[in-house]
Amino acid sequence: MTIGIPRALFYHYHPGMWEALFDALGHEPVLSGVTTDATVEAGGRLAESEACLSCKVFAGHCAQLAGKGVDALFIPRYFSVIRNAICCPKLYALAETTAAELPCAPRIIRPRVDANREPLTVTLCRVAAMFTKNPSRIWRAVARARAALAPPGCAPHPRAPGAGVRVLLLGHAYNLGDQRVNHHITRMLEALGCAVVPSVSVVMRAAHRGRRWHFLDEALWCAGEAAVEGWHGVVHLSAFNCGCDAVVKSMLERQCRARGLPYLPLVVDEHTESGAVQTRVEAFVDSLGDGGEAAWNGGAVTNMAEAV
Repeated sequence: MTIGIPRALFYHYHPGMWEALFDALGHEPVLSGVTTDATVEAGGRLAESEACLSCKVFAGHCAQLAGKGVDALFIPRYFSVIRNAICCPKLYALAETTAAELPCAPRIIRPRVDANREPLTVTLCRVAAMFTKNPSRIWRAVARARAALAPPGCAPHPRAPGAGVRVLLLGHAYNLGDQRVNHHITRMLEALGCAVVPSVSVVMRAAHRGRRWHFLDEALWCAGEAAVEGWHGVVHLSAFNCGCDAVVKSMLERQCRARGLPYLPLVVDEHTESGAVQTRVEAFVDSLGDGGEAAWNGGAVTNMAEAV
C-alpha cells in the first residue's frame, strides 16, 4: 500500500520518523515534494479563506499526493508533542478539513498523537499495530522510526568567538522548516554575518511554566535565554492569520522590550515577496549597533540578491 505523507505542518515535528515506520512495516511511504509557488496556489484555492498560510500550504501538499494516486493519506491528529502543553488547535482537525477540501481524497489514516496521554514510543506502537499484529515486527518498525527521527538542526553556541551578530530565530517548526514559507531567512541572516540559532534547536532546560500552548512557552523561554546569554536580537517569523502567533507576538514583544532585546516580527502570507523580507532583515541587522556594523564592514555581504 502506498501511504502519502504531506511535507507540511505535523511533518516538521517528527521529520523522517513516519516514513521510516511505514517502510519498516512493508508499505511504501510517498512524501510530497518541497513547497513551491504552485503548492501555495493550489492550497489557496482549496482551503477556506480564513486559514493561515501554513494550513493553505498543507492543503496544497495533500492535493499533490491525491493527484499521485496514493492508496491512503496519513494525517494524524497532533494534540501535543510535549507534556502539559498543546499544539495549534487546527492540527487536531486536519483530517476532517482535508476530507472536506478534497472530496475525492483517498482513505485518511488519522491516529492521535498526544504526549499528554502517552509517550511517543507508545503512539508509534499503536500506529504500527494498525498494520500488523506481529509484536516483533512492531518493535522493529518502532525502533527504525525512532532511529530515523531527524534531530533539530545544529546551531552555533551563542557565545562562540567570531560569531558576529547572534540572532535567535523564532517560529513554528513547520514555518522554519519550509523554505518557501520562510523565504530562506536563515540564509539571509547568515549572509549578513549573523550566527542564527533557530528556536527548534534550543533545548529547553527549564520546567514548563503552565502556559498551555507549546510554542508560546518555547518562544518566551527562548527569549529569556537570549537576553541572559547576550544575544543581539530576536527575529520572529509567523504566518498571516495564525491565531496562536497573534497572542505570542504581543507577549514576546513586551518581554523583549523589558529585557532590552531588539525584536523583529515578520508576518508572511502567500503574497509576500522575498525582496520585502530581505529589506526588513537587512535593516534589522544594520540597526543592531556595533555587532551589525561589524558584520556589514567585514565584507560578509556583497550582493544579497545572490544570497537568497
